[in-house]
Amino acid sequence: MSMLDFNFKKTDDSLLIAWLVIIGTVLVRAITFMSLPFLTLYLASSAGLSSVQIGFVLGSGWFLGIFGGFIGSYLSDKLGRKSVTIITLVLWSIVFFTFYLTLNLYIIILLNMLNGLFRSLYEPLSQAILSDNLPNEKKLKFYKYRYTAANIGAAIGPLIGAVLSTKNMSNSFLIASIALLIYACLFAIILPAQSKSLSVSNLSLPQTLYLLKKDTSLIFLIIAGSLVAIGVSQLDILPLLLTSSDGKAVFATLLSVNAISVIVLQPFINLFIKEKSELKIMLNGVLLFTIGIIGFGSSQNLLVLIAFMIIFTMGEIMILPLGSMLVDKIAPAHLKGAYFGANNFRTSGNMIGPILTGTFLNIFFNQLSMFFIAVITFSSLFFYYKSIDLFSKKVENSTKNVS
Repeated sequence: MSMLDFNFKKTDDSLLIAWLVIIGTVLVRAITFMSLPFLTLYLASSAGLSSVQIGFVLGSGWFLGIFGGFIGSYLSDKLGRKSVTIITLVLWSIVFFTFYLTLNLYIIILLNMLNGLFRSLYEPLSQAILSDNLPNEKKLKFYKYRYTAANIGAAIGPLIGAVLSTKNMSNSFLIASIALLIYACLFAIILPAQSKSLSVSNLSLPQTLYLLKKDTSLIFLIIAGSLVAIGVSQLDILPLLLTSSDGKAVFATLLSVNAISVIVLQPFINLFIKEKSELKIMLNGVLLFTIGIIGFGSSQNLLVLIAFMIIFTMGEIMILPLGSMLVDKIAPAHLKGAYFGANNFRTSGNMIGPILTGTFLNIFFNQLSMFFIAVITFSSLFFYYKSIDLFSKKVENSTKNVS
């Protein structure tokens, strides 16, 4: 079934909102990838920081987001998605505008932390909005569309960023700021018609936290996602592995290969995994993912790196959309935002990953450093298994009790 098949039992407003999220995901990911990944190059070349220091700076960008994503999603369950989403986008726009105005390293570190906060607020909000507006049989398809949209943006972003960074890197921050402000205005215009149909939680924050803590299936899913995020974060710190003189161009090329591979390979991967169980999909995905990570430390040859990036991306295609679907599957209707927000705790892996890699690179050579990261990431498979198994048993017990 193609992306142009819109015939599902929802209102026109719901359809418009769902596609606004998909299109907006292209925008958000493009502006992120055209600016922030090049901070690694700036910090290494202009600020003269060590690999450990750069790892801490990049990791700091995820620190506030670990907790902020959950709080924001909880508030969206209480107040509705509209107001929280618009405020998030406007404040995020201000962060990028401040990036444009400053060259101070310490302010950049602070802004990077705030960027991580608003990025992690937006991600679960966008998934919760899709969940609100789509029937169950369409959700996995649109989570895949969202993942593809993110990678279309990621394919465009590095190419624009590479061009802008050769002239004035700060211009990309100004463009990002304006784009986010426009996106916020679109949500302000389109989202109100759907606001009343969103599920609203009457639970307090402590009550919500208590329910989430009791859901062991969710806890294991968050741990698994955190370990995968350590692997995903290697894309941010990849420039430190590229020692050739054309490292910037190689980096931009590899990011684009990652994104383009998602767009090209996803239909074929979907056919391959169509009849497979969730656990088998995760097994195949995590295995390919870790092979790609090991490959990143094995060579400086562009063609070899491209080959391992494609393998890495095939694993991504299997793991990431299914992760969102698993959260949607186990979440009660009135706590969708809270569950997606709690799943955002997995971004602790995005914070820890650059710090671990920076530390490993300071002690070991590239190949051994990437092998350690791959082993850590591969261990996610155990926690995915436990999460899926526990939820299956919970559903089975509920069915027996009803009958």
